[in-house]
Parts: sequence; C-alpha cells; structure tokens
Amino acid sequence: MNATAVSELMADRPGDLAQEDSGFKFGLLALALGMGTRSLLRLVPPGYYRPPYTVLMFLIGVCLEVANVEFFSIDVSMETWKKVHPNFILFGLVPPLLFESSFNVDWHVFLRVLPSSMLLAGPAVVLSAAVVAFVVTPVINIWIPSFSLSGGFLVGSIVCATDPVAVTALLQELGAPGRLGMLVEGEALLNDASAVMLFLIFAENLRDESLQLTAASLTTKFVYLGVGAIAWGVLMGYMTYMWLKAFRDVTIDITCLVVGVFVVFYVGEHTLHVSGILSVVVYGLFLARNKSFAMKHDELEENHGFWQEAAFLSNTFIFIISGVL
Repeated sequence: MNATAVSELMADRPGDLAQEDSGFKFGLLALALGMGTRSLLRLVPPGYYRPPYTVLMFLIGVCLEVANVEFFSIDVSMETWKKVHPNFILFGLVPPLLFESSFNVDWHVFLRVLPSSMLLAGPAVVLSAAVVAFVVTPVINIWIPSFSLSGGFLVGSIVCATDPVAVTALLQELGAPGRLGMLVEGEALLNDASAVMLFLIFAENLRDESLQLTAASLTTKFVYLGVGAIAWGVLMGYMTYMWLKAFRDVTIDITCLVVGVFVVFYVGEHTLHVSGILSVVVYGLFLARNKSFAMKHDELEENHGFWQEAAFLSNTFIFIISGVL
C-alpha cells in the first residue's frame, strides 16, 4: 500500500482515527512521565531516600485525573484508557512483569531460600488472609449486615499480597546480605500466585452460595490450582528450552519467550483453569535454571535487557492507569 492510498484511507475514517489518536496521546504521555520519573530517581544521591517508582507513577496518575488536563486533548485520551477492559492489564501487562522477575533471579541463591519463601508464600498467606477476614468482617457488618465471612476472606486474599520494591531497596541501602533480599523477592514472587489462587477460590464461593467451603475443599482446590500450574509451567519451560537450545539466535530467543509467556498464562487461565500467574512464575524459574545451557552470553544479556524494558513498561502503564482510575 503506497502513501497515496494510506492518505485516502485516513480521509475516509476521520472519526476512528481521532479516537485512536486520543488514546495514543495518553500512552505517549505515560511513557514520557515514566522516563522522567525514573531519570529523577537516578539523580537522587546514594544514601538518600528514593520513593518506589510504582508509587510515584500511581500518584502521577491520580494527579492527572484530579487536574483533568485538557491540553492536547489529554482528558479525552484518559477517558479512552479508563474504558479499557481489565483483561488488557491482566493478560497484556501482568505476564511480562512476572516473567521478568522470575527469569532474572539468581537461581542458586533462590534455591537456598526456596523452603522459607514457600513457607511465607503458602501457609503464611492463608493465615494472613484469615486474620484479615476475622478482623474486617465484624467491622463491615456494622454497615452491611449481610456481609459474610467468605467476603472477609476475599478481602483478605486481596490485601495479603506483598510488594517487595520498597523493602528490597531499603535492604540494599542498608547493605543487607543478598540472601535476605532474595528471600523477600522470592516470597513476593510466590505470594502473588498464592494470593490470586485464594482470591479465585473465595470469589467462586461467593458467586455460588451452595458451595460449602471447608478446610478440606479449600486445600483440594488450592493444591489443584497449584500443582496443575507447576506442571504446565515446567512442561512449557522444557519445550521452550529445547527450542532455544536448537537455534541459539537472539531474535528467535526473544520472540519465542514472548510467545511462550502469553501462551502459558492464557492457556493456564482459560483452558486448564489453573493459576496462570503461578504457571508464568514456574515457567520463568525453569528457564532461569537452564538459560545458560540454551543461550550464549551475549544472547542472555540482550534477553535480560529486553525483559527489563518490558517490566518497566508494564509497571508504568499498570500504576499510572490505576492512579487515573
């Protein structure tokens, strides 16, 4: 298609292009604000407090919504993004973020802290959700008498997920051992998966009140979601590893991993009905263990750079959209 044909097509669709252009403006603004925020954080001298990047992007999103900026139709563009389907965040932005964290871990350190991380991300998460449930349920019952304990557990599963960004940054500033930092990161990585599994279980229980959720049924569902996700993640990780090892080409490496990440998440969630988040985490950990056998050093460096950029973009859009909403 030549330039003349493109111009004629644009002239025939002014309304559609205006709508697409408005969404493009906010996307470009978000990237510019993310770049500027990260640049300012880099200028903070060592030893001084650096606010977490994600928190700053969330606050920037809130400020944009409150200010209702009309310059260059930014307000119209924000309305376009506010109407985006939640699955755009869940399926488009979350998987790269999870994969980058798991793919770039120091496998040998992670293996040493894995038992402790599993203890904190498993039983400790369930205990945390239970404590929150028993605390918030009677409080909410003051305003909503019909609010059940299952609703309290649903709230608990939402708030028990931890974010290690601020903690790991503080540990680095204090010169804490790398093993302690990996323990926090590993717990948070597995915690995301276990918290979402709890959320899915209690959400299903609330949708169907006939379901009797006992300790045995909760354990059974939790194990099914977890074991199925682990098996699926390992299977896809092995297939990807064999593909990467066969070709050893950086373009093929990156493309194969991008396809693999989204296939693992989507099939896990929609076809196998297991935890897509845990599947991606296991997929990334399997490749973190074996990537040095499948890729050359320069390929590893380029892959790490690509996924760090993907995680940065995901964080930027997730938190600035959250702030706007």
